[in-house]
Parts: sequence; C-alpha cells; structure tokens
Amino acid sequence: MDVDAGVTRLARVRRHSWWTSILIGLGCAVAVLLVRKALSAFYADVTGFMILLPGVIVAALAGGRAAGLTALAACLFGGWIVVGFDTVGAGVSNRMGLIATTNFVVVGLFATIVAAALRKVLGRLDETVDALRLSAARITDSEHRLHLISEQAPVMLWMSDEQGHCVHLNLALRRFWGLTEPTGVDFTRFLHDDDRERVGAVILDAIKRGTGFEVEARYRRADGEWRTLHTEAQPRIDGEGRFLGMIGVNVDVTDARKAEAALLEREAQLQAMVDQASAGIARVGLDGAILSANARYAEIAGVPSEQVVGLSTEAVSHPDDIEPTRRALAEALKEGGAQLEKRYLRPDGSTVWVVISLRALTGPRGDVEGYIAVVVDISGAKAAEAALRESEARFRLMADTAPSPVWLTNAEGEVEFVNAALVDFYGRPAHKILGHVWREAIHPDDVAAVDVIQSRARPKRLPYGFEARFRRRDGTWRWMRIAVNPRFAADGTFMGYVGMSFDVTDSHEAIEAMARQERRQTFLLGLADSLRDLTSSEEIMAEVEQALGSELKVQ
Repeated sequence: MDVDAGVTRLARVRRHSWWTSILIGLGCAVAVLLVRKALSAFYADVTGFMILLPGVIVAALAGGRAAGLTALAACLFGGWIVVGFDTVGAGVSNRMGLIATTNFVVVGLFATIVAAALRKVLGRLDETVDALRLSAARITDSEHRLHLISEQAPVMLWMSDEQGHCVHLNLALRRFWGLTEPTGVDFTRFLHDDDRERVGAVILDAIKRGTGFEVEARYRRADGEWRTLHTEAQPRIDGEGRFLGMIGVNVDVTDARKAEAALLEREAQLQAMVDQASAGIARVGLDGAILSANARYAEIAGVPSEQVVGLSTEAVSHPDDIEPTRRALAEALKEGGAQLEKRYLRPDGSTVWVVISLRALTGPRGDVEGYIAVVVDISGAKAAEAALRESEARFRLMADTAPSPVWLTNAEGEVEFVNAALVDFYGRPAHKILGHVWREAIHPDDVAAVDVIQSRARPKRLPYGFEARFRRRDGTWRWMRIAVNPRFAADGTFMGYVGMSFDVTDSHEAIEAMARQERRQTFLLGLADSLRDLTSSEEIMAEVEQALGSELKVQ
C-alpha cells in the first residue's frame, strides 16, 4: 500500500465550498468515532482520544482548515458521548479531564494547521507545475513558429553567437549563398575583398559595445554575381543582461541602388536643362513662395539667384497684377493649369511684362503639393504691340496715298476698307470689293494654301502672310505678296486685320528662272520663308513652352 500516494491524493482533492468542507469534517469524525466505539472493550475506562486525531488530519488534508476544525470539534464532543463522562479523562469537570481535553485540542489544532498548510502548499506546487508545463509548451510552440517564420520569410535572416560566428541562416540566405547547412558558416568568404575590412571593423565594434549596427557591402551570390546587401542587426540579450550575439536581416538593395543612381543622374540632367533654358522656370509652393528657380527666372525678376528662394509671388508682382495672380493660382489648383500675362516689378523699379504658364504638381497620393511656373519675357512683344496700335491710328491717313494695295477687315474677316491702289488693281468701285469678294480673284491652285495659312493664324489672332496669284483688272495673273497683321483696340479687343500687298510677279519669274538653274537656292528661299513665318513672339513663346513642357513631363 502506497501511503505517500494516498496522502498526496487526499491533499490534491479539489477545493470545496464551506459547507462541503464541514460535511467532510463531520464524515471523518463519524468514521473515527465508530472505530473508537468498536474498540470500547479495548480501552475500557480510558478515553483513548488519540485514535481520533487521524480523522482530524484526514479531514484537514481533504477539506482544509474548516474541515479539520469541524472534525476536531465533532471528535471531541462525539468522543465524550461515546466513552461517557465517567471515563477517566472525559469532560472538563475534573483535572484529569481538563488536561486530556487540552492536549487533544492543542494537538488537533496543530495537526489541522499542518495538514491544511500541506494541502495548500501541494496545491500551489501543482499550479506551479501546471504553469511550467504550459509555459514549456508555449515556448516549444513559439520556437516552432519562429523557426517556421524564419524559414519562410522572404528576406535573409541570420543569427550569430557572442564571437560573431553564424549559428543560424534561414532558407532565403542559404539559397542566396548556395548552402545546405544553416550553421557553421564563415560569411566572410562570400564578402567582396574591397569591403571585407570595413565590414569586419563595423561588426567587431558592435560586438565590443553590445549594440546594433547597419552596413552595406557586396556579396557573391550562388550564381557568381556580386550583389549589394544592406545588413541591419540588433544584439541578443538574455534575462540577466548578458550579450549572446546578434540577430540580423540582409536585404538585397542592388537594384534599388542602381535605380537611385539612375534617378540622381536623370535629375542632374534635368536640372542642367532647366538651368540652361531660355525661359524662367520656378517651383512654387501652395502658399505662393518660390521653392526653387533657374538662373533665367532670377534674371527676369531682377534679383540675385541666391535671393530667389523664399520670395513670394506677391513680392515680385506689380501691385495691379497681384489679384489676377491669386486667381491664376486658384485656377491651377482646381483645373490643373492656368496661364496669365502680368508685370514683374523689379527691385530697381523697372517693369517686365511676362506670360506665365502654371501647372499643378501632384504628390504620390494625388494631392497638389505646389506649382511649376514657366515664365517668358514678352516685354519686347508688348512694346511692339503698343507701337502697332499707335501706327494703326496713322494708318488710315496714309492708306489712300500708299502706292500698294491696303485694306482693313473686321473681326469676322470681312473687308471693310480698301485704298485707292486696291481699287485700281481690281478696276471696281470700292464698295464692290468689300466683304469676301477678294477670294474670287485668287488663282484656283492657290486657294487651298491660303485657307491653311488663315485657318492657323486667324483663330489665334496672329499675324500671317503668304504669296498667291490674283487676277488683275486686265485679266492677267499677278503674284502678290500679302502681309496681314491683327488690329486691337486700346482695351485689347480684337478688331480685325490690316493687310498690304506687293506685286512680286517679276521676282517670282526671276526666282523660277533661277530655280531651274540652281535648286539649292530654291531650298534656301523656302527655308527663309519658313523661318519668316515663325518670327512672331507668340509662336516663339508657344514653341518654348511646348518644348520645355515636354522635356519636364509637365502635363
């Protein structure tokens, strides 16, 4: 019979409610009282209460202090009833009974306390063991999960001891180096010779100080290609603060570094193009402050290049143009782009007319982060326009005395004035060659070319010119060189065109004769005509803006 196992099982009986503990105490008391009753003949006139103490101990082991105290009280009073009060040592009415009762109670209380404490200690010990088992199971499960995560991770993980020797390489790193074993690897044999000393110094310093480190170096991959790995490691510290080694991750950044180098080179090329551009280019913040600008912009604004950054658009704008500038910025923010003509007020007090094309700059999330401003100086064009408007006022005075045909059209392109030379050319009264009658005199072979030139220039209110054959009053075809310029009122309203023609028939005939002999001159004359058609400031500005916009990827 295994007494130890029996006592242990009694002490491990699960906890009960208070009334259950009392029942356990009463049950144990009744059991030992029955034994005492059965041994009455053996004890005769002696109380023999010591045989009742095992019941108290068993009750305290199985039910705790409440059960032990209940059993003690039940055994005391029940024993008096069983043995009778005439028995030696029973009751408390005589000295012998008082001594026996006191001894029984004291020993019973001590046994109850010890047994209950043993029960509690054993319960706590069982809880501790269960907790340790659960912790061990969790640790085992965590280790399994960590190992699984390490092996399946898409990045290269490793772990070293306190000497810097590799004690674990995950699957990704083993594949990278073409290894089969996860431990006992000398990683320096894969390290580029030019990087070995530098990397070694970084690692030794980190081990010495017990701190993490970051380093980039070239390693030979399993296929023999050199790849740049970014290594980041942190120290492994145990619960007592002892350094156990490093745990780190290697990330292949070869492609990223190549892309960064290519991006930097591209940015340098774009910056060089921006700096050499003939138009001013500036990056403007949402608050209207200039964040960066090329040298041409500083030249247009009349400030040193180093003082451009930080200037506000209001600081460089003419007071009358500040509000239109604000509206243009708001339009660019809402619509993605805007354009306006305005005046820059230079620090020396001079004014520069510019045309500005604004484009909104968006960030990676699609939010507008600022603007790109392309600025073209049109002061010369503005001066030319003013001179032209002034000349129009004198035009009518000179028109009728001019030897060459001159005419004016309204905004719809209908002729509303002709001079005497044009009347003489057609041989008709002035009122019969108004409107679009002039088109009837064009040679059929030249109509299409004239229509193309007009369709390009007239919608934009641009000057234009061409050469075509017109039927004179005597029925002969004469080559006429036509020059047409737009007319604007003082407030900028488009009023139509003013035109003048020159008879170049003799020149054409001479050119045709020369063309038959020298094709090269014909080419040069055609090139000169093409360049002549691109001399207006508006076309130059459009070409410059288009070219720069295409190069800078401004949509």
